[in-house]
Amino acid sequence: MLLKKFFNVGFEAIEAHDRRPFGLDELGRYPLFTKEFLDFLRQALPPERHREVVWSVVVTAQKPHLRTAPRHCAACRHDNASDATFCSRCGVRLAGAAGKDAALPRADALCDLGDSGCEAGTLLKVRGVVASLAARQVLELHSTNPTMQDDVPAWCRMTGHEYLGASGSRYFVRKR
Repeated sequence: MLLKKFFNVGFEAIEAHDRRPFGLDELGRYPLFTKEFLDFLRQALPPERHREVVWSVVVTAQKPHLRTAPRHCAACRHDNASDATFCSRCGVRLAGAAGKDAALPRADALCDLGDSGCEAGTLLKVRGVVASLAARQVLELHSTNPTMQDDVPAWCRMTGHEYLGASGSRYFVRKR
């Protein structure tokens, strides 16, 4: 989700790296977390989770050009970056958004799944986005999970939607 927001405001060459877990002991060093809250977490979380409560991730990106006038979303009236293709709030394709790769289908909506595969929660999210589309509209799914190259076509066969293909971590589905 965070990487999608970086993309929508015009950043390029976005990379997430240096993932590092933080446990309850490390969180105690920060004044944001009170002793009472940390005690609550120690009781609520199983002991094997105490060493990985949250993760720190370093994200680097490049922004090659300055923003000009914002691009307004007709669906939710949100102001997006001038070069955004999809609304950062609702995921709908913005009017007049030019695709960067002419060989790929023009998507009407975007669903960024991060590194998730086809787990139950992820499929519920996709199902909700597909439900908001009209028949024959195209959904673009983003996922860095390698299992998606098999899962998305299989999901399309099971649900009756048309699988249009993939490009890297981008998958295209036409609603039936």
